Amino acid sequence: MMNSSAKPKNRRFLHSQGLFLMLIIIVLSAVIALINPRFLSMQNITNLFKQISVTGICAIAVAIILIAGGFDLSIGSLVSLVACVIATLINQGVPELAAIAAGILFGILCGAANGAIIAHSNCAPVIITLGTMGIFKGGALLVARGNIINFKMPAPLLSTTSFLGIPTIIHIFLVIVVLAFLFLYYTVMGRRLYSLGSNAEASFLAGVNIKRMKILTYTIGGFIVSFAAIALLMRLGSASAVMGDAYTLNAVAAAVIGGISISGGKGSIGGCFLGILLLGIISNAMNLLGVTAYLQEIILGVIVVAAAVVSQLGNTKKN
Repeated sequence: MMNSSAKPKNRRFLHSQGLFLMLIIIVLSAVIALINPRFLSMQNITNLFKQISVTGICAIAVAIILIAGGFDLSIGSLVSLVACVIATLINQGVPELAAIAAGILFGILCGAANGAIIAHSNCAPVIITLGTMGIFKGGALLVARGNIINFKMPAPLLSTTSFLGIPTIIHIFLVIVVLAFLFLYYTVMGRRLYSLGSNAEASFLAGVNIKRMKILTYTIGGFIVSFAAIALLMRLGSASAVMGDAYTLNAVAAAVIGGISISGGKGSIGGCFLGILLLGIISNAMNLLGVTAYLQEIILGVIVVAAAVVSQLGNTKKN
């Protein structure tokens, strides 16, 4: 039953939301290229994917949580906290690989804590994660002591590296996209997430342990966000308590634009990827055209509101 509910969404992808987004991306790219030919240069395309990698990884985490009927406002703060933990451990002489593994484990535990509180308290996820956002932000400030943490020890794995001429953070982003796609469509748990987000009561009657699924959902989110922190460390070469602040809004925006329903149970990783790409193209174009950062924030907010309204109207019509 759950198998048939997930796979048709995958088959219909190119006939609905995905096709619409691809059309917008093609037309928008053509217009921008006519205005500024540098947009289609290989250097700018590489920069574009570097810019969207961290946001994209966070958006994949957001997408999985939204599909399961949850919400998470703490993602940006968790990015900062995990990055500060990794950088501090390296500066204290912990081997780089061990520090990265510890950071990933810490992100998993933080995600699990979110899930456990939400599952056992039955409180709204937005309220719980608003609280944990403050906890994670305060933890990052404590670890960093309010300062920027620069690497005092060599950190070759977190340096700006490339593989086959492509920056490593792009590889990390694309691998996570592929793994998330396979997880949602070709595993029992992935299909259960759709069922949970669509109708939690029906899932319970079908024998699904709702509390366990919620905990696992946020645990997976914490795991994915840890890689966003690693990618951001690779990009910036330092850590701070505010480095992840902007990523929560951007990730939610990308996911919603990509067709992930804020009501749960609807959307695809393919659509989310296109939403990430579209948002990145808009941001990249505004940078090339010299739009100020303040105006960019306003435009992003308008896009989020518009995408959320369209998504809700679509759900209302189906109901």
